[in-house]
Amino acid sequence: MLHAVISHCPNCPALQDYLSDVVAALESQEVAVELADGTRGEFTVAVNGRRVVAETVKTLPPVAAVRDAVRRERVTGRFARPHTWL
Repeated sequence: MLHAVISHCPNCPALQDYLSDVVAALESQEVAVELADGTRGEFTVAVNGRRVVAETVKTLPPVAAVRDAVRRERVTGRFARPHTWL
């Protein structure tokens, strides 16, 4: 299972609904999600220690774009499962 850490601005109340949507989208893809307080205006997503999204609260990507970035890391990242040919 992949592990994602979402670092976000702790003082941005408008971000709460967005974060809920992102967490739900990632958990539906079997990704363990951890929320962490970030710096002012920050929104970053790291998967297994590798940053895959780095934005600010002013340039938030669509939820689908975050989900797709995490999915790409699952497929192409150094933590991707190797293919098994039977």
